[in-house]
Amino acid sequence: MLNRLILTFSLLVAGQVSAYTLLDRHTPVEPKPKREYRLLDSITPALALDEFSIKVMRFGCNREFQIPEMPCTNWTGRTAAEFNLILFKHGFWRNSLHGEGAIGKFWIIGWHWELGFKIGSQIELLWEHHSKHTMDVEQPYYYSRLDGKIKQFNYPVEDSYGIRFNIYKR
Repeated sequence: MLNRLILTFSLLVAGQVSAYTLLDRHTPVEPKPKREYRLLDSITPALALDEFSIKVMRFGCNREFQIPEMPCTNWTGRTAAEFNLILFKHGFWRNSLHGEGAIGKFWIIGWHWELGFKIGSQIELLWEHHSKHTMDVEQPYYYSRLDGKIKQFNYPVEDSYGIRFNIYKR
């Protein structure tokens, strides 16, 4: 008994136990909350992964102006990896890396993204990019009526900027 009293007194003096714990040994101790870790929940304080998905779609019929010689029934589908990042709490970067396939290979690959900033919950300023590139196919030539020369088509690239008004959003 004397040993226990000396040990308790020395622990109390050393600050290892509190007087409350000594008075009521049977008080239940609250468990520490568990931290949940999610894959890529926060890459850095300024960048967080909001969503990641894989999309697989089957074409009923596809007519691709970049490869007009491919019959529409040979096109099988589209696969896309889509991910959204949050930048500095109010910024966003929504991405879709996609490819269209026919006869067992990808013929077209592309990247569609939106980079923007939220102003409140209803307004977004954004810059949008969409490009599509053909694989193993030379682009067709055309006659330019502007300068009268034969030119080769470039890959289609759409860059635009603007504002989005979110009329209804949960």
